[in-house]
Amino acid sequence: MNEYLYKLTLRSDLYDPTNWTDRENDIVQLHFRHLQDLLAQDILILAGKTAGLDPNGLGIVIFKALDMEQATIIMNQDPAIQAGIMQGALFAYNVALYNPTYKKE
Repeated sequence: MNEYLYKLTLRSDLYDPTNWTDRENDIVQLHFRHLQDLLAQDILILAGKTAGLDPNGLGIVIFKALDMEQATIIMNQDPAIQAGIMQGALFAYNVALYNPTYKKE
């Protein structure tokens, strides 16, 4: 298995919280459930986002796949990308260091 990262950026009109509707919130819930499913399948390594809603913000998803083709399929199955509220950019990635004792508080 190889490691990949996709970077998520929010659609620019959604930097303004008043533009969020139930539709966008529902899509983000589907996005989160999708990531939980990848974790349960031992595909997801790590996922998270920067704080706030602004043009510098981003999310990252680090995961395992056989090759770039499979990685592209996994990224494109993300409901936030499918719905167009986030754009994804895919990169081959290599985890160099990690802290196996880290626990989110």
